[in-house]
This record gives sequence, structure tokens and C-alpha cells, in this order.
Amino acid sequence: PQSGEPVFPQLMAVINDVREILVETKEHTITLVRGEKEWSVKEKSGYRADVEKVKSALVGLAELRFLDPKTSNPELYERLGLMSKEKDGSTSLTMTLKTGASTPMAQVVLGNQKPAKSNPRLSEIYIRKPDDPQTWLVTGNLRLDRLPEEWLDKEITALPTKLVRHVRVDHRR
Repeated sequence: PQSGEPVFPQLMAVINDVREILVETKEHTITLVRGEKEWSVKEKSGYRADVEKVKSALVGLAELRFLDPKTSNPELYERLGLMSKEKDGSTSLTMTLKTGASTPMAQVVLGNQKPAKSNPRLSEIYIRKPDDPQTWLVTGNLRLDRLPEEWLDKEITALPTKLVRHVRVDHRR
């Protein structure tokens, strides 16, 4: 790939077909599942996911662009934060997008991240595809939470004030 080309060139065209997002680290696996009306977090009993975070993750992955090829030597992955998540001391994160079929439509290992030199609103991120030893420095705006509870929709309910006549809080043990 040439500098500036998308990491996943076909992803934006099929982004609405994504039904499941897996975010895996050494400590956690987060499964975001798309239902009929909303996204949910499987590890949190199917509680509603924050749709803005899900959208940001999908679009962020689709908009990643290659900058420079880096090492293909697995012994140097640790410096880039791209060690396999099974290894001790791993800080990498693997993101997988699925349409419901067993074959992922996109999968990437994400490593160290720093502000981009060319644009402070973007990041430079080290990546590699799981079945490819070649690592890359890419640019984009991809920030992923590493804990299941960080993906939850924090709004319990939204009621217009004029519809509320009385509120009672009952503390039971």
C-alpha cells in the first residue's frame, strides 16, 4: 500500500452491515452486538451501548490511512505495542468487525498511539493485521475503550422536565 491509502478500502461501503464488534485485550474481551434498534454490550448482560462510541469506533477504523511500513520482525513488536495479547506484558488491542458470518470483515491489532505530527486532531497508530508480520504506522482518529463498562450508555432515562410531576427516591437494602 502507498502512503495515504485506506487500511480497509472497502469498509466504509459496507459499514452498515457490521453486526458485531470484538475489542480484545489481555485482560478483557468486549463484544458489542447490534440488535434491531440498538447496540449492546454482551459482557454487561446486553445493556445498551453508547451509540456515539460505537459509531466513532467504526468510522475511525474505516478512515485509518497508511503512513509508513515498519518492521516485520516479531521480536520488535513489543516496542510498537503490537505483541500478541496472549503474551505477558502485552498492551495491544485487537479489533474485529463481523457481519454475522464466521469470517471477519476487518481485523487489526492496534499498538502504541501518539498525536500526529501533521494534524494534532489525529493520531499516529502502530498496527498489524493478525495474519501478516508486517507492521505499519497509520494515521486516523481511533480511540477505543478497554473496559466493558466504558462502552455503556450512561443515560438511564431521558424525560422532559415538563412531563415530571413527582419524584420519589426509595432507599431499600
